[in-house]
Amino acid sequence: ALAESLAPTLIGPKAGREACARIRASLRALRPQSYLRALEARVALRPFLDLADIRVPTLVVAGRDDRVARLDQMEALAAAIPKSRLAVLDGTGHLVNIEQPDLFGAALSDFLDAVPRESSGRRVEAA
Repeated sequence: ALAESLAPTLIGPKAGREACARIRASLRALRPQSYLRALEARVALRPFLDLADIRVPTLVVAGRDDRVARLDQMEALAAAIPKSRLAVLDGTGHLVNIEQPDLFGAALSDFLDAVPRESSGRRVEAA
């Protein structure tokens, strides 16, 4: 019951059959009481980080059809983090990496390719 009620909220319109099956199987494995406690804890958790203090390259990934972390919320999150980059994936819901792994991987690769490196090969913050 939990899987079938949550899945439509989490999954975007372009998720393939395999991704939908994988997400539903994962949701079926949840224990409803544990899931509800985790949600309660998340809602009660007060912010402990000032997003404006983040000084590392940051990629914010949003699913255009996400009904949990809506696009306007993700845009605001990206706007609050200095020098962050927002990647909006069309047709995806909340679980973008499972629903559209190729799009997610491309967005992540593009972001990482743009992050400057030190001569040692380690990534560094762009000035």
